[in-house]
Amino acid sequence: MYVYVPPSRAQRVAATLRRVVLGALWVTLRAVALVAFLLLAMGEVFLGPLISLLALATFFLAVVCGFLLDLIPQRWGLLTMSVVLMLGYLAYRVVMILMLRIARWE
Repeated sequence: MYVYVPPSRAQRVAATLRRVVLGALWVTLRAVALVAFLLLAMGEVFLGPLISLLALATFFLAVVCGFLLDLIPQRWGLLTMSVVLMLGYLAYRVVMILMLRIARWE
């Protein structure tokens, strides 16, 4: 037969301490996510157009000077750089969205 044994005082204190520590870690994580989101949001005003402009410039340089006029032998490298820049900006936006979701999680 199962006999219920109430938790001792040490077990209750340990469980309470664990909840307090996990709660403090969760609040700290949310605060860091909020600060990271704010910093990323402030930087996006400058980085967004800059990265997009560089991606478009490398794309057109690769297409016009590399493929059409055959002036640049590194045309595939330029085209790859264009794709990498656009993926970098996309990753930047994804990180911003994730930070916002962590900061708003309830």
